[in-house]
Amino acid sequence: WETADAVWVKAYAAWETAEAAWETAEAARETADAAWETAEAARETADAAQETARVARAKAAAARETVYREYLPEIEALHAIECPDCPWDGKTIFPKK
Repeated sequence: WETADAVWVKAYAAWETAEAAWETAEAARETADAAWETAEAARETADAAQETARVARAKAAAARETVYREYLPEIEALHAIECPDCPWDGKTIFPKK
């Protein structure tokens, strides 16, 4: 009986050690899960901000293009007066040889 009892005591101690290790691992997993959720929320926030910025950039580019087209004739006329010998062909100032 004493031998069986000693074996049981050792087995129970091993179980307690394993249980403590499991609890430590479970706490680490919960911490990692919380960090993952925080990171995922931050990524989603960043994605939304990036999309908002993309839309704003597209609107700004469209507005710029509208203003550019509106004033292009005036700009070109002024350019012709100020730079009568300019080789600008609408794409480059470097004429082909």
